[in-house]
Amino acid sequence: MTAQVQLERAALKLGAGAKARDALSGETLGLTGDSLTVPVPPMRMRMVWVE
Repeated sequence: MTAQVQLERAALKLGAGAKARDALSGETLGLTGDSLTVPVPPMRMRMVWVE
């Protein structure tokens, strides 16, 4: 399963070079424009750090 999240870049004060990663494993996650794509195994969750 994949979760897709629309980010409000201005509200989060994210610059053009913003990156997203799994907060626990450090795995880089897909951040394109204002859209964050996060693979989520069934019955699990992910903690994401966007900076």
